[in-house]
Amino acid sequence: MNNFGSNSTSHILDQLPSSSNQHIPIFHINKQHLVNEDYYDLNSILAMKANVHCVFESGTPLEIFPLIGQKLPQSINEGKTHQNCCSCLFNLPNAYNKINSDVIAAGATAGKLEATRIVARQHYFYLLGIFLCRYLNTSEAKRISITLLEAFSSRIGQIISLAVDTSLKPRDLLDESEKMLFYLIQHSERLQREWVRRELSHSKRRSTKRKFNQECGSFLL
Repeated sequence: MNNFGSNSTSHILDQLPSSSNQHIPIFHINKQHLVNEDYYDLNSILAMKANVHCVFESGTPLEIFPLIGQKLPQSINEGKTHQNCCSCLFNLPNAYNKINSDVIAAGATAGKLEATRIVARQHYFYLLGIFLCRYLNTSEAKRISITLLEAFSSRIGQIISLAVDTSLKPRDLLDESEKMLFYLIQHSERLQREWVRRELSHSKRRSTKRKFNQECGSFLL
């Protein structure tokens, strides 16, 4: 029994590689890649720990809250909402970066909504852009405001031409503000058509009545 155990153990040990022949790799950890360069920066630490009490008025796009690390409120009904926000800066949404601004500027001359489809991907493109312009530095705010103007100026004519057909529905290439304009234009078009129909109907009645009076007058004479 003892011999069997010793033989089995020696057989297993013989199959293992010897320490003299075995090469054990040693992994060197580069500490520079573990944290960001500004990890120990005092200003960064204070910015991450400091909160600023902010008041958001009604009309604030709800998409802004996830960008600043806050829960999305149901709505801002009482005119304003209070949030404690981190004092560090948030990243600018991709729809408003320099590359997409150039894409919108180039697509503005194409005359098609598809050329500036970036506007529709950011569902509240105009509202969120206006909000960002109020809080960004002068150069960035000016660039975004020009982008908003170019996008709206190039797209409004196409939106009107589509909305004149009251049977159409808003396309996926419109942002929420453009969809509201689309519905308003269709509503105005319906009112105008109804007014024209009534005017033509009244004009026809007046013409018929005038003709009847003339015929009756000539008969009596």
